[in-house]
Amino acid sequence: MGPEAWHDFFVAEAGAAAAFAGLLFVSMSVNQTRILQYAGLPERGLLALVLLFLAFAVATVGLAPGQGARALGAETLIFAACAVAFLTPLQIRGYRATLAEFRRGYLGMAFLAQLSAWTFAIGAVWLIAADDYSALYWFVVAMILTFASAGFIAWVLLIEINR
Repeated sequence: MGPEAWHDFFVAEAGAAAAFAGLLFVSMSVNQTRILQYAGLPERGLLALVLLFLAFAVATVGLAPGQGARALGAETLIFAACAVAFLTPLQIRGYRATLAEFRRGYLGMAFLAQLSAWTFAIGAVWLIAADDYSALYWFVVAMILTFASAGFIAWVLLIEINR
């Protein structure tokens, strides 16, 4: 199965990531004052945006015409590595700033965010090693994990913050 079979998937994921990022910006704008009152919450918002950018970037390079599986794998691996390099210190700062009663939930959210980025990396390495587009099924899982992670963060920033 060649790259043309994945075209609609990448179009849908790029659009979903961009739309979700826009909604996240709106929710953060609506609750900006409350978010800034709590240490660690601004970092969560940035974390969600980084994840959504990762999904958008992978989907965008997936739409580039004429590239092979290895090129797509290399591009995705670079994006995933950059995301992990950015997320990890951000998550550490966020964890330290989070109140003790919320740290367990923060760790779960941080794990899910890391898992989504690493799942992209696994798929990318498989693409490079096997030169086979069947590795893109890892991207399906990674996209689901990414949207779930960003969704949980958005829920906290939009709903839980007002309880």
